Amino acid sequence: MNKEEGIENMYISVWNCNALLLVKTKGAKLTDDDLKLILTPEEAEKLEELVLEAVDEQGAINWSGIYEPTEKLWDFITKVFREKKEQVNLLIEKKKRETKENRLL
Repeated sequence: MNKEEGIENMYISVWNCNALLLVKTKGAKLTDDDLKLILTPEEAEKLEELVLEAVDEQGAINWSGIYEPTEKLWDFITKVFREKKEQVNLLIEKKKRETKENRLL
């Protein structure tokens, strides 16, 4: 957990051979797809590699379930939050608005 960077929790959900990273922060959950919007192509590729590496270390992509992030994945996400703080905050606000709008539907 790295509350200093605003990260409350992080886990990987695997379902139907797809891995989805979820980062809980400031009342919003960001996915790896959300984060890829602010990453360079190289960073996005690295994120994907780290997510799959975490799954492979604990099971397999064809085993549905919840997986813990590795230390390398935590370090990578913490670095993104630190170095792209303004962009991350904009993503968080966007997710909060979307969540609020969905509740009104």
